[in-house]
Amino acid sequence: MIDPKEAILILSKWAEEQTLIVCQGTFRDAAFALTGVVAFLTDGKCQVNSRKGEAKLEFLFNIPECVFDYVERRAGMAADASEEFAEKASLLIFFPPRFTLAEFRAETTEGRDMLAISELHPSELRGGD
Repeated sequence: MIDPKEAILILSKWAEEQTLIVCQGTFRDAAFALTGVVAFLTDGKCQVNSRKGEAKLEFLFNIPECVFDYVERRAGMAADASEEFAEKASLLIFFPPRFTLAEFRAETTEGRDMLAISELHPSELRGGD
């Protein structure tokens, strides 16, 4: 797990460099994916706009119970994978449990709503997207 300040630094870097990212949300009753760039960032709010501008995702992450993690793709890749892909990063945000006090007290990330934000390499894009 990483400190919230480190999560803000990662998001700030992606915003400054206009890094293409994919946001994959998994919530109790829904899942989604959005490819875009960090368009707006404060200490507690982030907005990701889709590449074509037709959609946006806003989320708050300054909630004390949010948990953050950072992983590189190399963790799940074959040893002979290209360094260009292996070094791409993902920021995981686990939002506070919303339903039971028992889940909250367990202090685990299991069953929590989650947003995974990952850097993309230009070769991963479909033609014309």
